[in-house]
Amino acid sequence: MAAPLVIRPDRYQQFSPADRPFYLVTDETLMDDFTIDGKGDVVAIDAARGLGATLADRTDEAADVLVAAPGSFLGPLAPEDLAGRRLAVLPCGSTPVTLDQLGAVLPVLERTDADAQARWAADFFTAVQDCENLSITDHAMATTCVFDPHTDGGEWHQQAGPLAPGEQQIAPAPQRGAVAVRGAQPARPGDRPRRI
Repeated sequence: MAAPLVIRPDRYQQFSPADRPFYLVTDETLMDDFTIDGKGDVVAIDAARGLGATLADRTDEAADVLVAAPGSFLGPLAPEDLAGRRLAVLPCGSTPVTLDQLGAVLPVLERTDADAQARWAADFFTAVQDCENLSITDHAMATTCVFDPHTDGGEWHQQAGPLAPGEQQIAPAPQRGAVAVRGAQPARPGDRPRRI
């Protein structure tokens, strides 16, 4: 068996300040593949009842929770499922993800500067409020995608910065940069990038 993946909750800035109970929620078959450096518990997701029931039954209401469950497809959580928890989910349930791939993501999570991302997001949302629409143009292909950020019924979900109680986000949070409209497509764990 390979060495367990090390979870270092004190390095995950989205959980700052790190003064709450910490839990890693994973698949039951992976319980022995993780170890927590510091205080915290590894708990198995209840595959029959889902993540919401797992949180209610196996974690404190005011806890920091990291979910790394590649064998489980996770549905949306209701606010009452989150309660006062701060929840970060490694996006690994929609495509096959190996432990090696999870191991490659964890250092990125440790290096994520949540405060810098929150400042960038605040600047972005301020700029969006002042614009009529957002557009991405590929001049070489003569295509444009236009998005109206003020459409009724739309919701923005910030996926960056420190979490407040009752909030959740994908981890690691997206990095600043450009959107690829040509060239290598964005890759998900398990994908082989190809040119488009």
